Amino acid sequence: MRLKNAAEKRWNVIAFNPCSNVERVAKGRSTGKAIDEAQALGLVEALAGDPLECPTLLALMTGPRRGELLGLRWSDVDLETAVLRVCRSLEVVGLHDLRFKQPKTAKSVRTVALSPQAVSTLKRHRAAQVQWMMRHRDIWVDDDLIFPFLDGTPWHPKRFSAAFFRRMKRLGVNVSFHGLRHSYASILLRAGTPLKVAFEALGHSSVAITADTYTHVLGELKRDASDRLGAAFERAAQKKFG
Repeated sequence: MRLKNAAEKRWNVIAFNPCSNVERVAKGRSTGKAIDEAQALGLVEALAGDPLECPTLLALMTGPRRGELLGLRWSDVDLETAVLRVCRSLEVVGLHDLRFKQPKTAKSVRTVALSPQAVSTLKRHRAAQVQWMMRHRDIWVDDDLIFPFLDGTPWHPKRFSAAFFRRMKRLGVNVSFHGLRHSYASILLRAGTPLKVAFEALGHSSVAITADTYTHVLGELKRDASDRLGAAFERAAQKKFG
């Protein structure tokens, strides 16, 4: 091996590329751990009455990103028509500062339909929040947030994730909050929702990103569709020749 010259030593130049033998990861996006329908139902039931019940249910039924969820205002939801508008996101600036900004992409500004379960849970959450506000009116800051911190101010995303992690660990559920978004998407697609509808609900910048991210789910659906088609031909053949 040749000796480094003075310049190479000063700049810590190395004689080879340590990444040259690293294999490229196969195409596809990592979605993290997701849970299925039965696990999602069990999780919501386990969180009944818990402060994290409503954000968890809403994440499983509408699929917002963490910042989008924490940026939601009551003025963004219409419980009568059962729709939710995602139009901003809460982000961390520096170490501790917070600010509201436009969502991740232009397509992220979207309107999502709410299920009856989501509407009823939001109504209960609103009633509990009003009672809390009345008891703590001396410290409450009314920013119209659906999921604020205890004093009404924005809930720091990292603190929110930490609280969620502790609760999941206590319940023995292996899923992160972002995993709930992937759970929503997977359940949506397995339920037969068209890819374009799922893409719009998730707020991705393109259908291709949705297809690439959930290629494993789409693969399952293609196999299932192929099996159903084969079964249909078999039934037709039995009826004709049987």
